[in-house]
Amino acid sequence: AGASGEAFGSSWLYISAGSSAQPIRCECQPRARSSRIEGAMPPVQEPRERQEASAEAALTTQQLQRNFYWFALNFAVNHGVVTTPLVLSTSVLAGDAGYVGNALINIFTMVASFFLGAPLTGTLGPRGGVLFGMLLYCIYAALFAVAAYVGKDGKDNIGETAKQLQLIIFSIGSACGGIAAGVLWTAQGAYFSRTVDLIHQREGGERSALTSKMASRFAILYLVCEVIAKLLWSLLSYLKVPGWVNGIIYTGAGALALVLQLNSFNLSSTGPRTAVLQKVKAAASLWTERPRASERVVWRCERERCAGSGYINSEY
Repeated sequence: AGASGEAFGSSWLYISAGSSAQPIRCECQPRARSSRIEGAMPPVQEPRERQEASAEAALTTQQLQRNFYWFALNFAVNHGVVTTPLVLSTSVLAGDAGYVGNALINIFTMVASFFLGAPLTGTLGPRGGVLFGMLLYCIYAALFAVAAYVGKDGKDNIGETAKQLQLIIFSIGSACGGIAAGVLWTAQGAYFSRTVDLIHQREGGERSALTSKMASRFAILYLVCEVIAKLLWSLLSYLKVPGWVNGIIYTGAGALALVLQLNSFNLSSTGPRTAVLQKVKAAASLWTERPRASERVVWRCERERCAGSGYINSEY
């Protein structure tokens, strides 16, 4: 084949046959040029980490501080209202339902802290892990309300079948609450640390002082909401409001805090991604390996805390 030319919508194609080339006219209309090349690869998308970093870089110190207060307030409200059954379950529920439920919530908290906290926080992100924990906390409070409704005639007037039903319902709820605690506090720590990092990048100064200031403000909101939740339950009980109604009210308040938490910034987690088994092994080593002198106090207190935590109820 030889050269080809184009003029006024027609093309001349020169085909070489032997020693001569004969022109052949082809009535071919050229196709309109398209701004998009067919079969071309779609535009390359930036990695998610780079997009998150770009969004975080645009945040100001004031925006980060306001977001932190909003995050801490919703966290504290949810945690305060949905963990109240942990203190009152043995006084509201009949038989051993409250005691078994409280034991399960501590067991599942420890298991979730070992095996689920870090992996889910790494997969869902700090805010996603917090939302996951808050959702399971709402399920815990809702199932407590259901269990209390089963015994609405009073814990002293409930039959054996109702007692067993209470035990099953609250045990399932307590398992959800334990998983919630193990994931929630892991994700909260990651979110808090990332917030401190971003504010420190903008303000400078001593990071330890900034961490202390932010932690104290978080603790104030958290403890105030915890105390108000317990006092409000006592007031409602004094006004003869049934326990299952209180449970519904508290579940609604926790669900509202969960929905409002969706408006907090979706901050990225820091540090390299680590295999799940490696994180589990690192956590287990804190219990199995002989601690250094500087770690013995924390190591001993952690064991005693798991073995000796409890609550005083209306009977004891």
